[in-house]
Amino acid sequence: MISTVAALSVVGTIALSTTTAPETMGYYVAQEDTYYASTPYKKLEFGFDKLKDLSYAPVKDDSPIVLHVFKQDWEPAQSVFYAMDLDIVHHDFGHRLSPSVRPLGDDRYELTFADANNKQVLFAQDASGLFAISLTEPVARIIDVLTNTEREPHVALANVKDALKSYPDSKELQELLEFWQKQYASAAAAKSWAKIQAEWELYQSAEQSSKAMHTANLRHELGFFLAAHKDADEASRGEEILVMLDAAEKARSAAKPVFQKPAGVSELVELYQGHGIILTIAKITGSDDVLIRVKGAGNDHDGKVYRHTRVWQNESNGSFTYRSEEIDGGWNTFIVENDGWGGVSIRSYPPGVEQSVNVYKDIKTESETSQSLLDDYISQHSA
Repeated sequence: MISTVAALSVVGTIALSTTTAPETMGYYVAQEDTYYASTPYKKLEFGFDKLKDLSYAPVKDDSPIVLHVFKQDWEPAQSVFYAMDLDIVHHDFGHRLSPSVRPLGDDRYELTFADANNKQVLFAQDASGLFAISLTEPVARIIDVLTNTEREPHVALANVKDALKSYPDSKELQELLEFWQKQYASAAAAKSWAKIQAEWELYQSAEQSSKAMHTANLRHELGFFLAAHKDADEASRGEEILVMLDAAEKARSAAKPVFQKPAGVSELVELYQGHGIILTIAKITGSDDVLIRVKGAGNDHDGKVYRHTRVWQNESNGSFTYRSEEIDGGWNTFIVENDGWGGVSIRSYPPGVEQSVNVYKDIKTESETSQSLLDDYISQHSA
């Protein structure tokens, strides 16, 4: 029977000890004439959130790890011993232990573990169950580990939250939680801001035709950043970038060409398809310009009709580009290239999409009429 129960000062942990030879059968860590009892470990896993009710022995750094076994008819081969590190980097990684065994008589044995240390939890497993005891005060060890760690903030924060499930009344862990919450927020803000900086550099170096796409990306990233990190040091700079984007968009709108209503369109309609993109082209009467509708762009330009001008790249072999000044300050939507040896490639950059797709002329699928393109084009500019 345990004659003395000592509860040390750290919240949530307990050292069960006796200063006389244990009278209750079990596994005990012996330390300076005191025996610290192990307790049944009924959890299936090991982790910061699995330490509640774990007993401990205050083993000193220079002390050997000695286990007193009091078991009737016990044989060393009947028990398995292993240790788990209290830093709990690898939750499922245990160190198998091979103690030296010295019989003491009367069903008592002294086991010495040269391969264990006082930063671990010692486990003993036999036919009666699984028993565990920490070889140091676990809360203090956890606080030391998570205070002096190189773990990423999101990892350390998750570890502290788990530890609080085991020791919810620990003020030290609650303070550590606040610390890592701030570190996590700071790291998340830095990561988010780095994406904004990269996108801002792309925006500044981009051709005028690509600025609208980068503007949309910047607005999305800045909206998230300012909502999630309004107190971050970079928040004011984020507001400045939004103001500059607004000014640039107003300037682009003012620079758009004046709308000229087409006199009409030819009845002939050309249809091109490829990789989910559908282009419908109708020639404007009395002009070399065309109306083009692109479906499948997946953005605000999807399905809209824009006026395009043919720009010859090589008139002798038929290479040209249909370019629209109505799209993001200038956009090459449709490109026909002839290599001069009879090889012709037809590509499209769907409006607002930086990647081209190969398309082919479709003569089987029924297309919309040229008049529907004209009606929608006029409607877009009358709204």
